[in-house]
Amino acid sequence: MYTRDMDRTAQGTSTTAKRLREQALELLGAMPRLGETLAAGLVGSVARGTAGERSDIDVFIVLEEGEIPVEAEIGWWDAARDALRPLGRPVSVLLYTPAGIRSVANWYILRLASEAVFARDAGGAVASLLARVLEKARSSGFEERQMGGRPAWTYTGDVTKGWSLELDE
Repeated sequence: MYTRDMDRTAQGTSTTAKRLREQALELLGAMPRLGETLAAGLVGSVARGTAGERSDIDVFIVLEEGEIPVEAEIGWWDAARDALRPLGRPVSVLLYTPAGIRSVANWYILRLASEAVFARDAGGAVASLLARVLEKARSSGFEERQMGGRPAWTYTGDVTKGWSLELDE
């Protein structure tokens, strides 16, 4: 399921990179444990459709609230790697909870919010949450720019004033 404007991410991408994105989403969408997630999908160069020959596949998984034990993290890494093994690329897995996304504790959350392409999003709740993260970031003085041919978030607001990206929900 695509929830982002695919025309925006597909502009200027090669057929091979787009095919990789489609295949990765299809394989991830068929992952046996997918129903245990709130959301799962791709982020990074594969999600943007700009992956090169040596690009890895960055997977995000959003789980229910609560602590994620190390054993569960390892299980999700194994499940995602197994699902994407046919593509023959290294796989990185980022695990989140809605509370972790709302706290916007690092730049990875902003990247997730601006690049996520979903294989699953139960009821659209995570896409909605990520849209609120983007709105908060932009209204707080953050801007997404191209740096070295890649998107990056920069702070363009008044550095003398305090700011917080945490969502008040």
